[in-house]
Amino acid sequence: MLETMQDGDLYDRGAACEALGRIGEKAVTPEVIAAMLHCIRDDDAGLLFAARQGLVEISKNGAKLDVIGGILKTMRDEDWWYCKKLFKVLEEMVEEAATPDVIAM
Repeated sequence: MLETMQDGDLYDRGAACEALGRIGEKAVTPEVIAAMLHCIRDDDAGLLFAARQGLVEISKNGAKLDVIGGILKTMRDEDWWYCKKLFKVLEEMVEEAATPDVIAM
């Protein structure tokens, strides 16, 4: 699924994000988080939604610090439009995202 998220067509990339989100904590690796964050760069609304939901789901299943850390690391030196998309993920995580690092941004 990781390879599909990076190189597949839009539908397959979205389906992989959704599936990994449903798998939950067992699916959490730095590579999976990075691949979902990469999918958020895309302008396709369906893929954006699937990647956001995948990140939110894996964060709910015990990997919130991994997801938040991945988002914060990715936001450094990025353009404002991509950061805005990443803030949307944090917004959907609400309570999980209320960490000192996020608040300091």
